[in-house]
Amino acid sequence: MRDAGLGDRPIARDLLAPPAPEDGGRAGAWRPSEPFSAAVAIGDATGAGALAALGRTGLRVPGDVSLVVVGDPPGAAAIGVTTVAPPPRELGRAAMELLLDRIGGERPEEGRRITVPPLVVGRPSTAPPA
Repeated sequence: MRDAGLGDRPIARDLLAPPAPEDGGRAGAWRPSEPFSAAVAIGDATGAGALAALGRTGLRVPGDVSLVVVGDPPGAAAIGVTTVAPPPRELGRAAMELLLDRIGGERPEEGRRITVPPLVVGRPSTAPPA
């Protein structure tokens, strides 16, 4: 990250960790243990939860930390969160090609991998670290 000009701060881990007993067992009592530059969430609900958890700690998105959601859930655009996901049309095309090959009698190669480059939709939740 340093080589890309993004500083030395790590990406957050355990952003939505279970509540600790010392916090009275309250959900959303998470606090960062060290400074970080970005958080990655999986799916709409987790992305919204991460955005709320960051806000409760006083961190501004994207002023203090960037937030990216994996997948492109319907609510991501509404809350302005950057997403990274495989493009549905390309996934469908690849799946159809495999199905037509099978229908045509072709046997799949063992260990065959199909790579569909992800689509990044940049929204206001990401910015270079301050």
